[in-house]
Amino acid sequence: MEDGIDIEWTHLEEVLRQYGERLVALYRENMEQSGRPASGDLAQSLHTEVVAGDTTIGVDLSLLEYWKYIEHGTAPHWAPIEPLRRWVEVKRMLPRPMANGKLPTPNQLAHMVQWKIAHEGTEGKDDLSRALQQTWDEFGQAVADAVTLDISHEIDYVLSYLLVA
Repeated sequence: MEDGIDIEWTHLEEVLRQYGERLVALYRENMEQSGRPASGDLAQSLHTEVVAGDTTIGVDLSLLEYWKYIEHGTAPHWAPIEPLRRWVEVKRMLPRPMANGKLPTPNQLAHMVQWKIAHEGTEGKDDLSRALQQTWDEFGQAVADAVTLDISHEIDYVLSYLLVA
């Protein structure tokens, strides 16, 4: 900043980096516990980065776009069949015999899942929400302390500059 103080957030950036790492770890743990990582693609896509702008600093979480459907669930809708075929294949579901006594094929299983989603939707698991809360519970005080430390260092620097001048 030209007219203001340009604070170096070195302590805050380090705490936020650790925060991001812990968030990813907890989100993966929560997904595992709720039985959601069929392919593991969502868990493997997780990535955090500390981003500092002119007036903000924070942690960006990058992940596959479909996270929101897993997180919040969906209302009944007609889901596309191809992702369901892949999901049935990856999930390795153990089918039960149909009314005719035969086991359904993977394609039939995908259509059964599609029908269920069309009539019932899907249930959300809130894995990310829980991970965010858990991470904040662990790091909230450390974030506040880092901000205080960085500002304190900046004040000390300004005061030392004013005393010399």
